[in-house]
Amino acid sequence: MAGLFEIQTDPKNTRYVVVSGARQKDEDWDPEENGRFAIHGADTEGKAGLADPRPEALQGVSDHYGNDPYALSSLVRKRFRVEKKIEAQKRAEDDTLKGKYGLPEDLKLIENDAEASTRRGMNGRGLEQ
Repeated sequence: MAGLFEIQTDPKNTRYVVVSGARQKDEDWDPEENGRFAIHGADTEGKAGLADPRPEALQGVSDHYGNDPYALSSLVRKRFRVEKKIEAQKRAEDDTLKGKYGLPEDLKLIENDAEASTRRGMNGRGLEQ
């Protein structure tokens, strides 16, 4: 039986053990010699011991919003229906105004409120202040 050798795994030590037919060559790999960064055990052990509060907070938020997806979905649908009615009402008012004054259909009308006019730098009469 020339050229046969037997190797077994050692899961406890995460190594391979040569049982027969060969000699094991023990070689330690040095990352600094091979152009890699060395991993320092003290830094990684210190960080592993600290618990990051962010994943726990995210899990809490996920649990809060994921408890009853039907209730959340119905709330979102209800809010969407209300917003849709408001938009339809605004669109109908705009269409009435466009029809009354003969404005083009593709003209986009702006909101008529005091806050919007002050943002544009005008007073209530459309004059600059």
